[in-house]
Amino acid sequence: MERGCLAGFALAVGLVTLSGCMAPAEVPVGPKAVAAPPPVAPAQVAVLDAEYRLAQHYDQGDTVPQNFAAAVYWYYHAAERGHARAQLALAQCYARGHGIPRDPILAYMWADLAASQMARETPEGDFAQGYRDYTRSRLRTPEAVEAQQMATAWRPIGVGAP
Repeated sequence: MERGCLAGFALAVGLVTLSGCMAPAEVPVGPKAVAAPPPVAPAQVAVLDAEYRLAQHYDQGDTVPQNFAAAVYWYYHAAERGHARAQLALAQCYARGHGIPRDPILAYMWADLAASQMARETPEGDFAQGYRDYTRSRLRTPEAVEAQQMATAWRPIGVGAP
């Protein structure tokens, strides 16, 4: 995404201040359990993909100054609405402590959610499965049980809402 497109997207969603800098809100640390949303419309999928790509730009410092907190904000925003690649990226942020306090339980929860959505026997799906297994191996049994319960209770929010 070019800088003009990136700025245009940020302006479109109202996240650019007069100085041109985004001020992300605090990212919640736990999942939100709500009723399952209606099917996702194509326009909503495009918005989730745009949020994920914006997070990648902040994560990598590509066309914008590197800002892990802003990356986490956008990964979380897409992940909580069910975007599998954003969920996997958020799991990695929690595992490494990039932009958010390190939390191996939430790392496993988000990795498990991502892996459950990605097709097996594809490079992306294989990576997600492996990363989920890796994050699981870093937990004690009670922590893994807690993370699995959180993943089971988790539901995407805000998708399909008017």
